[in-house]
Amino acid sequence: MNSKTIEIIRTSDGVVAGDENVIFNVQLLNPTGIIYDNETGVITFNEIGEYVIHWWVATETTLRGAVQYALVSSLGNLTAGNSPVKTGQVSGFSTIDVTVSGTTLVLVNKADYSISFSRTSPTKASLLITPIENVGPQGPEGPKGDTGETGLQGETGETGPKGETGATGTPEDTHINLPSTINAYYDVPIGKLYFRVRRYNSDSYMTAFVGALEPPVYVEIKRSGFYDASAHGETYIRTLTAASPEVQIDDEIYRNSNEMHFTWIRQKDQSELWSLCEVNLYISNGGHRIDIWVNWIYKDADIPIFN
Repeated sequence: MNSKTIEIIRTSDGVVAGDENVIFNVQLLNPTGIIYDNETGVITFNEIGEYVIHWWVATETTLRGAVQYALVSSLGNLTAGNSPVKTGQVSGFSTIDVTVSGTTLVLVNKADYSISFSRTSPTKASLLITPIENVGPQGPEGPKGDTGETGLQGETGETGPKGETGATGTPEDTHINLPSTINAYYDVPIGKLYFRVRRYNSDSYMTAFVGALEPPVYVEIKRSGFYDASAHGETYIRTLTAASPEVQIDDEIYRNSNEMHFTWIRQKDQSELWSLCEVNLYISNGGHRIDIWVNWIYKDADIPIFN
């Protein structure tokens, strides 16, 4: 498990007072490089590096005005997310460059009044931190050394037994040339699920679905999309069954390099094991150049739930 990746969620009802930290009661990943205090809501970075933070909060209501949250660090950074409505989801993402061990970060209710968490959603809030791995340029190739003398050939050993064939892995990057036929589609397997891109019609846009290969599968899906200069997103939390095996996560994906899609999918199978991945989608040339690439954060993890 990556020592710099942490995921925390809130499953309990309640309120967060004005200018107070959001408290997450369940820690799904326990890295050595990042420490979370579930009493104060403070996240402490013990390893220097660049990180990206994704978060969202589901709100039931506020006492007065709009919903306002912000990521606040001990470095003085403040990245806000807000909504003009009192009920619904507020989300945001940011990056932080940790140059000093011990740097802290909190998610704060920046309103001067209390905000209630959603009572209908099983997960009230979520925060995921992953490292940004920077690779420097390759250095020049050194001079070739002298070739040594050829050694004596050893005796050929006996042929060992043939090993078992391993399971087929999910491709990291899938390239698709989708035909112009209406409703033509392609599925990429992701654990017990599939990610489907389908041509809605031949002249305008695509649609995207997530479905169960082996229902029932419990899923928590967060989608963020960027259409030119605008952003949009949705959240889906449900169990995919044989009677209702898939969910449409976007009904209009423009197909000429207009949009980028990022979808985070957490799934729990019938053996109660959890998996989390990020699925990225980029469509060009009228749907004849489609790239889908999957980044796994963890697979088949036995995650305890702490109350």
